[in-house]
Amino acid sequence: MKKIFIIITILVISACNNQYVTAKNEINSCFYNYKVAVKGGNGNEAIKYLDKNSLNYYNTIIDLSVSADSITLDHAGIYNKITVLIIRQLMPKEILLDMNGESLFIYMVNSGLVGQNSNQNVDLADIEIKGTSANGFSVVSGKKLLYFLDLTRKMVCGRLILQLYSPQ
Repeated sequence: MKKIFIIITILVISACNNQYVTAKNEINSCFYNYKVAVKGGNGNEAIKYLDKNSLNYYNTIIDLSVSADSITLDHAGIYNKITVLIIRQLMPKEILLDMNGESLFIYMVNSGLVGQNSNQNVDLADIEIKGTSANGFSVVSGKKLLYFLDLTRKMVCGRLILQLYSPQ
């Protein structure tokens, strides 16, 4: 009886570990596919790997690009400020008014404004999975950055998507 209990315990632990490894592999695979799509300038493919919150970030960028004054931009954070200034330089306000977060993201990937050089050496490390969410560090050229990425693992139409951006 004791041997049966030990065998069952080992099998349960092994099964749980396999699920954890599978989930980590899914996240890494999804992130890799996202990187390949971005590197290839394929916004229509890259967008398939992002969730609604990630796309809402680009809605925020559109709003800032269309209506933010200098005081608002001063409080937007350096990355958001640079992104808004680049978009203002490249796109007329009238075009931005007809766009949403999805179309802006696709435009930015297709035109090389997102990730052509910046994401090629980015990987994920120390992924911790908690149900449908996960956290991990971003690693750039082998160096771990000091901030966590919040990753939301969701299956949408049989495809894993990730939340990679959180507007600050």
